[in-house]
Amino acid sequence: MLDSPIANFTASSDNQVITNLDVTGQILINGFNGVKVKNCRAGKIIVAGANVTVQDCTIIGTGTANDGITVASPLELGGGAGPPAADNATILRCNISGAENLLWLETSNSLVQDNYFHDPVGDALAHIDGIQVPQDTPGKTNNIIRHNNFDMNLGTVSSCNQFDCVTNFTIENNRYSGGSFELYLLTRNGGQTSGCVVRNNTFIENTFGGYVDEQTATGLNTYSGNIFLHSDGTPIIPPPTIP
Repeated sequence: MLDSPIANFTASSDNQVITNLDVTGQILINGFNGVKVKNCRAGKIIVAGANVTVQDCTIIGTGTANDGITVASPLELGGGAGPPAADNATILRCNISGAENLLWLETSNSLVQDNYFHDPVGDALAHIDGIQVPQDTPGKTNNIIRHNNFDMNLGTVSSCNQFDCVTNFTIENNRYSGGSFELYLLTRNGGQTSGCVVRNNTFIENTFGGYVDEQTATGLNTYSGNIFLHSDGTPIIPPPTIP
């Protein structure tokens, strides 16, 4: 059972355990490490510390131009101080909806597993993604995106996942539905996406008939065991070749 609703909550120490909160605004972890957020409901969660776990939470986002869960260092969030990275995060078994980017993932060596991403929001000019990893220097690396369900719409959604100039991601056993393309692995602006493994995912439907768009990263990542279905669940025969 959740506690009585509150407007916002801010973590106050390393290794703090935050449980059963009902937060209409945001839960903020700013510079503290090892924090665990469990069984909470919030409008958004901002993770600006290392080794943080967010599990079994419901995020009902605060709308256009907002993220559901943000994982990024205080420096990357524009705070001007704090640790240089928010790495080694775990996002586990969360239900995330109602934001323009459901998960903003500016981190390395992190795990995103068993989450449900659905019903994003945004106007016609919004850049809507299930998970977005922006281009950083150095680029983000060694994240695992495993066994998540992306149920995005086909209207204004950009992608289920957009990963920009990343290396050595493992992307496996996810269900993808919706977006202009379902998975962007982008190489551009002097950066490069390479060494990613895309395996055993199910791709269902998208706006433009594209499943993976590498945008000049072709040949730098590997693919195996992926399944392609029509919207009614029947196999696409012959299956698409990606990329």
